[in-house]
Amino acid sequence: MMFHRSIQVVVVLWNLINKFMDNNICKVEGCCKPVKAKGFCGTHHQRYRRNGDPIKVNKRGKGTLRPGVVGKCYMCNNRVYYQLREVEIGRKKFCSKECFSKYHSVCVPHPSGEASPFYIKDRNKIKNQFQSIRDSKMMKDWKKSVHEKYNYTCQMCGDRSRSGHYVKLNAHHIVRFIDAPELRFNVNNGITLCVPCHEKTRGKEKMYEDIFKEIVNYNENSLKENSTFNSFGAYYI
Repeated sequence: MMFHRSIQVVVVLWNLINKFMDNNICKVEGCCKPVKAKGFCGTHHQRYRRNGDPIKVNKRGKGTLRPGVVGKCYMCNNRVYYQLREVEIGRKKFCSKECFSKYHSVCVPHPSGEASPFYIKDRNKIKNQFQSIRDSKMMKDWKKSVHEKYNYTCQMCGDRSRSGHYVKLNAHHIVRFIDAPELRFNVNNGITLCVPCHEKTRGKEKMYEDIFKEIVNYNENSLKENSTFNSFGAYYI
């Protein structure tokens, strides 16, 4: 009795497994791949979308060609396929990259000089005016004066060059270069900063402006009281 009961349970389980497997296997006969959509596997589902038939296969494998005609390469007269739209608009087609490059190097005009649409008669119009000012002798003299004023010392960290230790200093405009053209060569509008400290002020020039002005005022007061700066600069943050 127990044996027959066990056989019945096995049969029921086997039928459930087969039913489950049938629902999750591609319904195309002979295909054992899992279902992806609409009862088909990935391959047969793509064929069904393209052709309306999950078994039909296109010869080219990438759909059918759009209607058109066989024409000639614009350069060498080799056979080239033209779509109808390309024929209507008079598009030039080429059989290879070599023909395309040859056409652009030989047949397409490349005007130069005054005939070029990009020709600029006065080259000073595109010259970087600000860069020419920064590279001028006046700017170099201004930088030297700022370095001497602060004794070649960074005014944020107090670092300076010494034996075996080189510190590169930048002359920084307290009021930005672009905001105050009249203060570009004013020594009191400059301060010395080492490269790491100078990088900290990038994009924050307005925030540091008041701090640097305070340093300048402190140095001027110290100069009046002591007549000279100390050997390590004047004031550090």
